[in-house]
Amino acid sequence: MNESRTGTNKAIVGILVVALLGIAATAVFVASNNTERDNSIALPETTTATTNTSDESVQPSTDSQPASYKDGNYDAQGSYITPGGSESIDLSVTLVDGVVTSATITQNAITGEAKEFQSRFASGFGDEVKGKNIDEINLSRVAGSSLTPIGFNSALEDIKNEAKA
Repeated sequence: MNESRTGTNKAIVGILVVALLGIAATAVFVASNNTERDNSIALPETTTATTNTSDESVQPSTDSQPASYKDGNYDAQGSYITPGGSESIDLSVTLVDGVVTSATITQNAITGEAKEFQSRFASGFGDEVKGKNIDEINLSRVAGSSLTPIGFNSALEDIKNEAKA
């Protein structure tokens, strides 16, 4: 009888250890996802911001390779998935000799959290793209936003395809 009790106790201890490991892993996952939110600034639901990084003084570098893109203004929409659902941004780019001389995004966020991160992205993406060759631009994390750049990169790819000479 003692042997069956000992086996049962070992099984219960094993189940408890597995459950505790699962809880610990979940806590680590939640904590890592909340890191991006800790420094957040709440925006009103009706806020829609547009950032224009246009600067007339930005000129393409003269040492760049011959452009494989047609000069002009291009527009595209980029979509991405968030925990709250699908979101998008509109991107407008001006190209001269394959170099981005201005870039503007229009935020289309639906959820409050997406609005916040799109606003952060809008405030910081200009320095990452203005004056750079379009083929060298691939954003990953801008001003704490890690999902909005996915939409940006998607829209930029559409613009590259449209602008190919």
